[in-house]
Amino acid sequence: MKSENSNGKLLLGIGLGVLAGVAVTYLMNGEHRRKLEEDLNEVGHGIKDGVKSAFSKVKSKVERAGSDAADKVGRWSEAAGNKAEEWSDKAGNKASGVADDLSQKANDFRQKMYNKSERDDEAHSRYAQDFHQDMNNLRDKTKSEGDNANTTMGGKK
Repeated sequence: MKSENSNGKLLLGIGLGVLAGVAVTYLMNGEHRRKLEEDLNEVGHGIKDGVKSAFSKVKSKVERAGSDAADKVGRWSEAAGNKAEEWSDKAGNKASGVADDLSQKANDFRQKMYNKSERDDEAHSRYAQDFHQDMNNLRDKTKSEGDNANTTMGGKK
Protein backbone atom coordinates (compact mmCIF):
# COMPACT_ATOMS: atom_id res chain seq x y z
CA MET A 1 0.00 0.00 0.00
CA LYS A 2 2.84 2.17 0.78
CA SER A 3 4.44 1.61 -2.58
CA GLU A 4 1.21 2.47 -4.41
CA ASN A 5 1.09 5.80 -2.61
CA SER A 6 4.75 6.47 -3.43
CA ASN A 7 4.25 5.50 -7.07
CA GLY A 8 1.27 7.85 -7.26
CA LYS A 9 3.27 10.71 -5.93
CA LEU A 10 6.09 9.95 -8.32
CA LEU A 11 3.74 9.92 -11.28
CA LEU A 12 2.12 13.17 -10.10
CA GLY A 13 5.54 14.85 -9.80
CA ILE A 14 6.59 13.66 -13.27
CA GLY A 15 3.31 14.92 -14.70
CA LEU A 16 3.69 18.32 -13.11
CA GLY A 17 7.30 18.53 -14.30
CA VAL A 18 6.22 17.71 -17.88
CA LEU A 19 3.48 20.34 -17.73
CA ALA A 20 5.93 22.95 -16.42
CA GLY A 21 8.40 22.05 -19.16
CA VAL A 22 5.71 22.35 -21.84
CA ALA A 23 4.61 25.71 -20.43
CA VAL A 24 8.18 27.06 -20.39
CA THR A 25 8.81 25.73 -23.93
CA TYR A 26 5.57 27.28 -25.11
CA LEU A 27 6.39 30.64 -23.49
CA MET A 28 9.96 30.62 -24.78
CA ASN A 29 8.99 30.12 -28.42
CA GLY A 30 8.92 33.15 -30.75
CA GLU A 31 5.96 35.36 -30.31
CA HIS A 32 5.10 34.14 -26.82
CA ARG A 33 8.69 34.81 -25.71
CA ARG A 34 8.56 38.38 -27.02
CA LYS A 35 5.19 38.91 -25.34
CA LEU A 36 6.62 37.55 -22.06
CA GLU A 37 9.68 39.86 -22.40
CA GLU A 38 7.42 42.85 -23.02
CA ASP A 39 5.26 41.96 -20.05
CA LEU A 40 8.33 41.50 -17.86
CA ASN A 41 9.77 44.83 -19.14
CA GLU A 42 6.48 46.53 -18.31
CA VAL A 43 6.48 44.99 -14.86
CA GLY A 44 10.15 46.03 -14.41
CA HIS A 45 9.42 49.59 -15.56
CA GLY A 46 6.35 49.67 -13.31
CA ILE A 47 8.45 48.56 -10.36
CA LYS A 48 11.17 51.09 -11.27
CA ASP A 49 8.61 53.88 -11.64
CA GLY A 50 6.94 52.85 -8.39
CA VAL A 51 10.27 52.90 -6.56
CA LYS A 52 11.11 56.31 -8.07
CA SER A 53 7.69 57.63 -7.08
CA ALA A 54 7.97 56.24 -3.56
CA PHE A 55 11.51 57.65 -3.23
CA SER A 56 10.31 61.02 -4.53
CA LYS A 57 7.44 61.05 -1.99
CA VAL A 58 9.78 60.08 0.84
CA LYS A 59 12.31 62.70 -0.28
CA SER A 60 9.57 65.35 -0.41
CA LYS A 61 8.33 64.40 3.07
CA VAL A 62 11.87 64.47 4.46
CA GLU A 63 12.51 67.90 2.88
CA ARG A 64 9.21 69.17 4.29
CA ALA A 65 10.05 67.75 7.73
CA GLY A 66 13.52 69.34 7.53
CA SER A 67 12.02 72.67 6.56
CA ASP A 68 9.46 72.43 9.38
CA ALA A 69 12.23 71.54 11.84
CA ALA A 70 14.35 74.47 10.62
CA ASP A 71 11.35 76.79 11.03
CA LYS A 72 10.75 75.51 14.57
CA VAL A 73 14.42 75.86 15.47
CA GLY A 74 14.37 79.38 14.03
CA ARG A 75 11.31 80.30 16.11
CA TRP A 76 12.84 78.73 19.23
CA SER A 77 16.09 80.56 18.59
CA GLU A 78 14.26 83.85 18.17
CA ALA A 79 12.23 83.21 21.33
CA ALA A 80 15.42 82.35 23.24
CA GLY A 81 17.06 85.54 21.94
CA ASN A 82 14.04 87.59 23.00
CA LYS A 83 14.04 85.96 26.44
CA ALA A 84 17.79 86.59 26.84
CA GLU A 85 17.27 90.23 25.85
CA GLU A 86 14.39 90.52 28.31
CA TRP A 87 16.51 89.03 31.12
CA SER A 88 19.40 91.30 30.19
CA ASP A 89 17.12 94.34 30.33
CA LYS A 90 15.73 93.26 33.71
CA ALA A 91 19.24 92.69 35.07
CA GLY A 92 20.37 96.07 33.72
CA ASN A 93 17.37 97.80 35.25
CA LYS A 94 17.95 96.05 38.57
CA ALA A 95 21.66 96.96 38.57
CA SER A 96 20.81 100.55 37.63
CA GLY A 97 18.27 100.72 40.46
CA VAL A 98 20.80 99.36 42.95
CA ALA A 99 23.43 101.82 41.72
CA ASP A 100 20.96 104.71 42.01
CA ASP A 101 20.01 103.58 45.52
CA LEU A 102 23.66 103.34 46.59
CA SER A 103 24.41 106.73 45.07
CA GLN A 104 21.46 108.27 46.92
CA LYS A 105 22.58 106.67 50.20
CA ALA A 106 26.13 107.95 49.67
CA ASN A 107 24.80 111.47 49.00
CA ASP A 108 22.56 111.27 52.08
CA PHE A 109 25.51 110.11 54.21
CA ARG A 110 27.77 112.88 52.81
CA GLN A 111 25.09 115.49 53.57
CA LYS A 112 24.62 114.08 57.07
CA MET A 113 28.37 114.27 57.73
CA TYR A 114 28.50 117.82 56.31
CA ASN A 115 25.62 118.87 58.56
CA LYS A 116 27.30 117.25 61.58
CA SER A 117 30.55 119.01 60.72
CA GLU A 118 28.74 122.36 60.57
CA ARG A 119 27.03 121.64 63.90
CA ASP A 120 30.40 120.65 65.38
CA ASP A 121 31.98 123.85 64.01
CA GLU A 122 29.13 125.91 65.48
CA ALA A 123 29.45 124.10 68.81
CA HIS A 124 33.22 124.58 68.77
CA SER A 125 32.79 128.31 68.01
CA ARG A 126 30.26 128.66 70.86
CA TYR A 127 32.61 126.76 73.16
CA ALA A 128 35.54 129.00 72.12
CA GLN A 129 33.41 132.14 72.61
CA ASP A 130 32.21 130.89 75.99
CA PHE A 131 35.81 130.03 76.96
CA HIS A 132 37.06 133.48 75.93
CA GLN A 133 34.14 135.10 77.75
CA ASP A 134 34.87 133.04 80.85
CA MET A 135 38.56 133.96 80.62
CA ASN A 136 37.68 137.66 80.23
CA ASN A 137 35.25 137.44 83.15
CA LEU A 138 37.89 135.67 85.23
CA ARG A 139 40.49 138.32 84.33
CA ASP A 140 38.08 141.11 85.11
CA LYS A 141 37.13 139.46 88.38
CA THR A 142 40.78 138.89 89.30
CA LYS A 143 41.63 142.48 88.43
CA SER A 144 38.66 143.77 90.30
CA GLU A 145 39.48 141.69 93.36
CA GLY A 146 43.08 142.80 93.13
CA ASP A 147 42.02 146.41 92.95
CA ASN A 148 39.70 145.86 95.92
CA ALA A 149 42.49 144.20 97.84
CA ASN A 150 44.82 147.11 97.15
CA THR A 151 42.19 149.59 98.13
CA THR A 152 41.35 147.70 101.29
CA MET A 153 44.94 147.37 102.23
CA GLY A 154 45.68 150.88 101.38
CA GLY A 155 42.86 152.22 103.47
CA LYS A 156 43.98 150.38 106.66
CA LYS A 157 47.47 151.65 106.61
